[in-house]
Amino acid sequence: MRIRFGTDGWRAIIARDFTVANVIRVTEGVVRWLKEEEGDRLSGGRAESVLVGCDGRFGGALFVNAVVRTCMHLGCGVVCAREPVVTTPSLSWKVRQGGYRVGVMLTASHNPYWYHGYKLKGSFGGPLSSEAVRAIEKYTPDQPVVAPEEIAPDVVYGERVPVLESYIEALRDRFPIERIQRNIRFAYESMYGAGHEVMKRLFPDIAHLHPEVHPLFGGTQPEPIARNLEEARAWMARHPEVAVCLVTDGDADRMGLVLQGGWYLTPQHIILLVFHLLIRYRDVRDGKALLTVSVSERVARYIERGGWEVVRVPVGFKHIAPAMAEDDTIIVGAEESGGIAFQEHLPERDGIWCGLFLLEHMLESGKSLRTLMEEALGETGIFTYLREDIPLRTLSVAQLKERVEAFGELDRVGPWEVQRVDRTDGVRLLLNGERWVLVRPSGTEPLVRVYVEGNTPEEARLLVREVRAVLGLDGSVG
Repeated sequence: MRIRFGTDGWRAIIARDFTVANVIRVTEGVVRWLKEEEGDRLSGGRAESVLVGCDGRFGGALFVNAVVRTCMHLGCGVVCAREPVVTTPSLSWKVRQGGYRVGVMLTASHNPYWYHGYKLKGSFGGPLSSEAVRAIEKYTPDQPVVAPEEIAPDVVYGERVPVLESYIEALRDRFPIERIQRNIRFAYESMYGAGHEVMKRLFPDIAHLHPEVHPLFGGTQPEPIARNLEEARAWMARHPEVAVCLVTDGDADRMGLVLQGGWYLTPQHIILLVFHLLIRYRDVRDGKALLTVSVSERVARYIERGGWEVVRVPVGFKHIAPAMAEDDTIIVGAEESGGIAFQEHLPERDGIWCGLFLLEHMLESGKSLRTLMEEALGETGIFTYLREDIPLRTLSVAQLKERVEAFGELDRVGPWEVQRVDRTDGVRLLLNGERWVLVRPSGTEPLVRVYVEGNTPEEARLLVREVRAVLGLDGSVG
């Protein structure tokens, strides 16, 4: 099989395509890229080494060993995380701090438990560029250079280094951790993911929901969106004294929020809240923001009114991170799925860092996140955002592409006129009244994603139904 990377790494179903043999193949592609395309920048030893880590998904140690043994076989310096489970942002931090050429993070992030994945991090501390990833695909051989049966799941190969320590120290240096813990009643939901160890060490006395790694994620999908957070919302409704519950996904690079009383904030509203704090409370007026095409139009207009330049890019943080690393005028990069990066930290999504940024502003302003969110919505007007992920059960990829292209020829969706068509990634139709719809195939799963924004929940649901009808997709949105 040919291995292709999507919007955020290569992901596949465990034991079907995500196998030891295929992990060995991809790793050889990484090493060949390092040696053949980056050879003039490498001088051996640490400068050419690879750092490897994993989250708590099934088979993590086995796949880490496959990466390490392959690098050793090919003569490429390699070390792996001392901790059995690390977060993606902590690995990215260690890659940059330690001067490693490449980080390999074995995680499928927010995908269901039957997936695993292979993320690549550059020396700058964020996802490798699309160009680098395409080159690695090209260098990936058809057969593994190391026999898969030689890889043991319970043997420590090579050198191990601590990853979490320097990352946690950086968080303590940047944020008033003790003051936050003393003055704010908040909870943390790890979704059985890798973030639990970091947050337990930072805040041992807060309420921790599911503070342990579970390879099946308790039977749910570790993505911090409404349908997966019913338990956290119910817990918050039973504990009105708690101001906010921070949530991170499986590898803790994305975040979600549940406010007092169980009010779930969509990622679009979290992005708005972050920029509201930067513009209103930090008085940052001349920044540049990189937003994926799936980010709210209302949020983009609010940012522009605050004096910022907004640049739109395709979905996937690999389109944001290299640009942030090269251009320090880009202050924030954000994507609809809950990933936000800050120039002052890393060109990388970091759910825990973003959560601490929000708690810090609660502390400094003396206001709850609910109050701050209401302030921001007072500027933009209330809006409703929905995303529906529709499995491709009956449509082929080719058929889907044809229908998406036809979708881009519409002059109206329901009662609303199409004012502009954006084909940066999939097809995005901007409608009158700041409504919009976006249709694009997923880069990580066999799905088509439908994104809509309306002025009311009824409008948003109507837009989803209209899009599904036009695409000929069965089912409905609740």
